[in-house]
Amino acid sequence: MPLLGLALCCLAWSAAEAMMLASGRGENSSEYGLPPCMEERLKSFPMETYGTEREVSLREAGLGAIYIAHAKHLAHRRTQGEGELDKVGLRGSFLTGYDAEELSDEDISCLYPSNAAFDRLSRDRDMSANWFHTGELSLSFKHVAAAYQAVIHGYNHTLVLEDDFTFSGNFVAGVAKLLRDPEGWLKQGGRYDILYIGSYGHSTAVDLQRPPRTYLETLNQGTVGYIISQQGARHLLAHMPITGPSDHMLGNDLLPSALPKRWLHRPFLVVPHDDFGTTRGLATPKASHYIRTPDILPCVGRKCPCTAPTNVSRWLIRGGCCCHASAVP
Repeated sequence: MPLLGLALCCLAWSAAEAMMLASGRGENSSEYGLPPCMEERLKSFPMETYGTEREVSLREAGLGAIYIAHAKHLAHRRTQGEGELDKVGLRGSFLTGYDAEELSDEDISCLYPSNAAFDRLSRDRDMSANWFHTGELSLSFKHVAAAYQAVIHGYNHTLVLEDDFTFSGNFVAGVAKLLRDPEGWLKQGGRYDILYIGSYGHSTAVDLQRPPRTYLETLNQGTVGYIISQQGARHLLAHMPITGPSDHMLGNDLLPSALPKRWLHRPFLVVPHDDFGTTRGLATPKASHYIRTPDILPCVGRKCPCTAPTNVSRWLIRGGCCCHASAVP
């Protein structure tokens, strides 16, 4: 697909506007290193707790809480997630705030002031587009909200899920063992910041035939299910604002927020539900606008808009259809 040039007369920020934005953001000055505007939003982040804790082994093993990133318009996922919690007797909090369609210009300018890091990442990884979606930003912010809750409550271990999660048959026993016997797997690296217990899809046949294993991982993983430590949560907060999608935000060293000590457990204890093809390695489609930052560059990639981009607001672009390679003329 050819480079899609921006219509600078309608999409480009003026130098004066960009300077005004930069001068108004302020330094990261909160106790946790957060931009003040982010902490203000995190203090009142909407969430809804569901379930009755009949199964206490995870709490006894040290798990502080369970948080679930949830988009409210996906009501079937909420129902499914509640069923999963009921099945194993656990209680979790659904993070319901700041869905893509709810993000204001003020929210976006606070959470995602620059596209520079994602632009570099997308070009390095040959991603589908170098423009960021409000749907991606919403999900990333929900993961940050989970980390914030972990920090303010002092949880040593916090389970974070996305709303398409499904527990494996041995989920409770598997997580309890990991938390009760960390020396058994931490001997390779001394500590953990994040422990992925799920990723982009299901366990392979080879995984299921081998004994469980937990090891240091350098590649970014899907964020359908992971345990974050207190140190890992603090690292994430100290490297805000958001610079990319949740999987890269947490696990790609090209972004400053990536957690240093990343571990992966196989076979997976959490897998994505197959409602949008996620178990086949495809991203959930997000019907959302592109984000227009002061430093946005022309769109590059197979999912750039097929039609000329137009402004929705100062921070949002409506790009027309979002193309797959097969749909490009």
